[in-house]
Amino acid sequence: MSYKLTPRTARLVFEGEYESAEARVTLDHPLSVFIAAQKLQVSQDIEGLCRLVADILIDWNLEDDAGAIPTDYEGVVRVYPVIINEIVTKWMEAQVTLSAPLPGK
Repeated sequence: MSYKLTPRTARLVFEGEYESAEARVTLDHPLSVFIAAQKLQVSQDIEGLCRLVADILIDWNLEDDAGAIPTDYEGVVRVYPVIINEIVTKWMEAQVTLSAPLPGK
């Protein structure tokens, strides 16, 4: 018997100063993407982190004075660094966390 892997998504909800901000991201990327993300964080490669966020974002509810912020790279670089860091941190946590127990035999 086999189990077919189906990609998950996660809704990241912000708290505190950015309460009510949300982002929906893709999960279940190959381990190589997770390792690359860790390296980007350690090296503090902000441009690389912004490109990663643009790749994993499905949507978000962020806007600025110009209106809704798109989820592509050009939109991501309009956002405050603290928000990008929070998205990456929450995404990495969600990557390695199961939302429910795996089904038994």
